[in-house]
Amino acid sequence: MTSIYSEAGGKGDYDITGEVLVGVYYKSGQLHIHVERARGLAAADSNGYSDPYIKTYLLPDKAKHTKQKTSVKKKTLDPVYNETLKVCIETLLS
Repeated sequence: MTSIYSEAGGKGDYDITGEVLVGVYYKSGQLHIHVERARGLAAADSNGYSDPYIKTYLLPDKAKHTKQKTSVKKKTLDPVYNETLKVCIETLLS
C-alpha cells in the first residue's frame, strides 16, 4: 500500500504506518476535530524523519470547502499537535 503523499506526486512509495489520536464532537453548529498526536509514522525524508501534518475534509465534499490542516511538525515521526480543527456545519446545510 502507498501513501497519499506518493499518489500526489511525492518522490517515492512509502508504506503507510502509524497511529493518529483524534476526537470528534459537535458543538454550536460546528464539527470539532481535535488532533492530539500521531506516532510511528513512516519516514519520508532522506534524514530518516518526516515533516508531518494532518489534513481533514468531510465527504462527499468534492470541492474541499471543508478542508482543514494542522501545523507542520518538523523532523519527527511522533508529532504532538494538540490542535482543534473546526468546520461550520450550519453553512454547509444552507
